Amino acid sequence: MDQLIAKITNLGYEVWGIFIPGLIFLLFMVFAWWCAGPVAGLATFGFLAPAEVKSVTGFIALLNEEIKFGFLAGLAVAAYFSGHLLHWVGRSPKGKAVELTWMARVGKCLTLSIPKSPLSYDPFLEDQLAEGKAFLEMPSGAIWQQFYPVAKAFLAENLQSSLVSTYQNKYTLHRALAAAAVVWFWLTVAIIIVSAVVSFAHNGYSPKWFPLLLSPFFALAVIYGFSDSYQYNWKLFGNTLITETYTYKRMHKRAR
Repeated sequence: MDQLIAKITNLGYEVWGIFIPGLIFLLFMVFAWWCAGPVAGLATFGFLAPAEVKSVTGFIALLNEEIKFGFLAGLAVAAYFSGHLLHWVGRSPKGKAVELTWMARVGKCLTLSIPKSPLSYDPFLEDQLAEGKAFLEMPSGAIWQQFYPVAKAFLAENLQSSLVSTYQNKYTLHRALAAAAVVWFWLTVAIIIVSAVVSFAHNGYSPKWFPLLLSPFFALAVIYGFSDSYQYNWKLFGNTLITETYTYKRMHKRAR
């Protein structure tokens, strides 16, 4: 039973931390393609046809009749690899974590460097952290990077129900979504610039201007929200490690 729970937990990380962000990233890309309209075909020398509602409806009908499994398999593979790319971007080196204003945080995100919280846990849990270190037989001077993997392994071994994996999945998901929104932002900005040039040079080649011009603002809103909730869940992950280790220690002491 413990092995089954561990496998489900690991699968949850793959689903929420990798696959779901990759799928949402692909949806962002399809929306940008739809906004580009005929400009997409011209800019890619005919490689990408305009994504119109009629063609999408016809494609779905074909999908239901002939190539359903192959398409879904390809979509799953594309989402999985896109999710890993976002995971890699989100975890790329960022230097020392510092406190940032929301504008500075969004600006740093736009450089594909999603800033993590300067605090891995709330400072008022220092006493519980010290007791947790003692319980795990770690030196009192052990730093956070030494404590949290040991505590995580201990809780996975001894607790059947823990919120640690929940908050880990959430901060991974929100970090990846922030990275996906950054790509969406820069892609739509590029499409706007190309569309303006193409529309000026070629009559009749105009994108869907209204959703296209709104897209960067929606992307910025997504970046703002999910970069903030990424930091929040990062800290909750640390808080939960400390409090669950401390609680287990107290319960273990009382049972004795």
